[in-house]
Amino acid sequence: MIDLWPQWLRPLWLLAVPLLGWLLYKLWHRRKRAGRWQMILPPAFHGVLLGGGSGSTSKLPWIALGLAWALVVLALLGPSWQRVEESRQRPADPLVI
Repeated sequence: MIDLWPQWLRPLWLLAVPLLGWLLYKLWHRRKRAGRWQMILPPAFHGVLLGGGSGSTSKLPWIALGLAWALVVLALLGPSWQRVEESRQRPADPLVI
């Protein structure tokens, strides 16, 4: 019988999902920490080194990273629509005398 919900062969990979959330949060809000360079660099270099564009950055790369990470975790979970019995016991080697 085929179920509509897959069986996960390696469900421990679901622990990577909170890590994804934390990583995306840190990357999304990293712009707030970017102002620390103004205290470290001499004022003569501010215009050259800190003028990194118009100031509006696209969040699309971070969204794409999140989707790619989710797809990788889904693939690592090992979805299977048929129940697969994993043998944890090693087969006994034949004894040759």
